[in-house]
Amino acid sequence: MPVEQLRKGIVAAVAIVTAATVGGLGITSAASALEETSTGSITVSNLADSGESVDVTAKAYKIIDVNYDYDTDQPETPEFTWNFAITGWVKSNFPEYIGADNSVTGEYEGLPNVEGETTSGIANNETTGEIAEFFDKLGASGKLATVAGSAKNTGNSVTINGLAIGGYYVEVTNNSDESTTANGLYVYRAVDANVLPKYVDKQWVVDNATIVAKRSKPSMDKSINERTSSEINTGLDKRDQGSDTAYIGENVKFDLRTDVPAYPSNAISKSYWISDAMDEALTFNDDITVEGVKADGSTVDLTGTDAYVKILNTKDMGDHDVTFLLKFDYDKIRAYSKIHVSYSAIVNEKAVVGTAIVNHAELQYNNNPYNGNDYTTIPDDTKVYVFGIKVNKIAAGTKTPLSGAEFKLQRNGETSKFVEVSTGVYRKALNTETGSETLVTDANGKLTVYGLKGADDDGNQLTYQLVETKAPGGYNKLGAPIDVTLTPIQDEAKDYTGHLEGESEIGYVAKDVENKTGKLPKTGGIGTIVFSVLGVLMIAGGVMLAASRKKA
Repeated sequence: MPVEQLRKGIVAAVAIVTAATVGGLGITSAASALEETSTGSITVSNLADSGESVDVTAKAYKIIDVNYDYDTDQPETPEFTWNFAITGWVKSNFPEYIGADNSVTGEYEGLPNVEGETTSGIANNETTGEIAEFFDKLGASGKLATVAGSAKNTGNSVTINGLAIGGYYVEVTNNSDESTTANGLYVYRAVDANVLPKYVDKQWVVDNATIVAKRSKPSMDKSINERTSSEINTGLDKRDQGSDTAYIGENVKFDLRTDVPAYPSNAISKSYWISDAMDEALTFNDDITVEGVKADGSTVDLTGTDAYVKILNTKDMGDHDVTFLLKFDYDKIRAYSKIHVSYSAIVNEKAVVGTAIVNHAELQYNNNPYNGNDYTTIPDDTKVYVFGIKVNKIAAGTKTPLSGAEFKLQRNGETSKFVEVSTGVYRKALNTETGSETLVTDANGKLTVYGLKGADDDGNQLTYQLVETKAPGGYNKLGAPIDVTLTPIQDEAKDYTGHLEGESEIGYVAKDVENKTGKLPKTGGIGTIVFSVLGVLMIAGGVMLAASRKKA
């Protein structure tokens, strides 16, 4: 609660006492005297959002004394003076806040207190930043050695009892990083709260203080191939959602947006790490860009600056393997409300049809500024899927498997190249591979092609064309392409599942392709008669030509 508001409260109370004076004798009306042993409490409320559970401890350090004459049962002037423990420090660091008699000056009393949700990005030249700067430096000064009172929370608030009248610096810390509902996710900044005398019903009483927790809860938001189609869930603004389909060799783009916590400057540790652990079916392009996002939405390019250190193929805070790790210098990013990281990877030859290629990103940060060993991890995953086609080449009528048929696979007139994995099995070629357009059925007439994209950028199904380039011996080549459509199935959140409509097995659709035998005439048939007649006519023609030449 701002000191200014409490000061006004005391002045108003003194006026009430003056008005209650009997005649001109200077004798006040009957009132219960405030005892030197009288104490009050400070309650810090709103430790978490509704329905969330946390485990914290609050500690109160006295920084302002209230001048109260217990003999006359009235406050004195100056009402507020700095506590002896920090008087010298205030004079040296914030001389504008302390008067000649160690009083708390109007410059400090007029500062607004910032309660509730907070983020970093507090500039010291802003009014709301001045109180934060004072508390940060006070917390780091080492002058707050004596704890006036402490308590653990009950539910969504914590109450410290047994506090003498005065102004307090209140510190809230997580007791552990064990996750219940939200425990360990919040970072709490120090708050100021005041326990003061209050004149009520002709007597002075201690006015207990209630202050709203000053807290921030960093979050992680990961998306894949961001675009605007409502038919696709890219994971933007959604936790552990976001998916897409891709072909082997395709470049997939990822974006991470994380909140920057508001650490007090006296924090022992302010670690802030962003990492990503990629599936083996993804090849990292090492093309990271980093932006600092200000509260107004404007951005600053931090790529390659000393705001962070990039480490490849290392461990995160939990000793888990990660593809890359960005260790941020908190003091270089505290001016931003968010960090935006972009990067990409290529779907490689290890992709398995219908199996999620998971990309696991994490934000890790110290959740207890006063204990460097405590941290919390906020993960967010996205998924990529590839699909395939299974061809069953058979003879029309007999259904006999036909080996040796040759195809190529096209979409929108473009022919894809493949690498033969085994006889009759082909995967989409990487851009770095030569590959071949020719696909050949095996001895059993089977052909498998995989590593195919299942939907376009608007979420529409994709149709491929199987073009037969060579028929099996003794059979006619197909005169037209065969359409094969892939329709990926999405869940209620519009995330892809790895399944296809009408699939023969997960991620594959099957297609029977028939060939008919040639139409050459059989022996003794009408065709033979036709050829015989033609032969006789040709011979007769030859005889007539020879006779005519002799006559000539």
